[in-house]
Amino acid sequence: MKRREALQMVGMMMGGLLATPALADIVEGRKDLPTGTAKLIFDQPTEDLIAEIADVIIPTTADSAGAKAAGVGPFINLLVSDCYPKEYQDRLQNGLARVDRETRAVYGKSFKDASAEQKTAILKLEEANAFADRKAGVKEQPFWFTIKELTMFGYFTSEIGATKALAYEYVPGRYEGCTPLKPGQKAWAT
Repeated sequence: MKRREALQMVGMMMGGLLATPALADIVEGRKDLPTGTAKLIFDQPTEDLIAEIADVIIPTTADSAGAKAAGVGPFINLLVSDCYPKEYQDRLQNGLARVDRETRAVYGKSFKDASAEQKTAILKLEEANAFADRKAGVKEQPFWFTIKELTMFGYFTSEIGATKALAYEYVPGRYEGCTPLKPGQKAWAT
């Protein structure tokens, strides 16, 4: 076999591999792809509650805006709606309702209307309960760890979190796998 024939054969095989899905669509009748976005599971008041909780976890400081300004509430709503299975969505929904219910029971107002100190006290109670559940051997991940993880993920992958809270270099130089940080220096986003 000559080189030219071998290249033609490889080209035909690759073309066949690439064309097979398109041909299958033609033969079976093309199905339209879904348009638009998935239905969000949290309504606007619940999304606002998520934003309030996230803003207590990562508040606004002199150096950077907080989680609420970074759009963590809508991010978590979209992420949980699109990527989490129903049981996790329900667990998160129940945890959010519990936080608001506890705030109303203790302070007589919703979490959104509570003062910063009251919000912090409620979330510290949630954290203590989560650690107690973990120590008791509860298998499912407590609400507190889920909401904190989602908040941190949403914040530090946002523009505000990556460029203001972390050290960011638009075009990083060479790769340095392990670089010691100086006291007070921000961790790197890039």
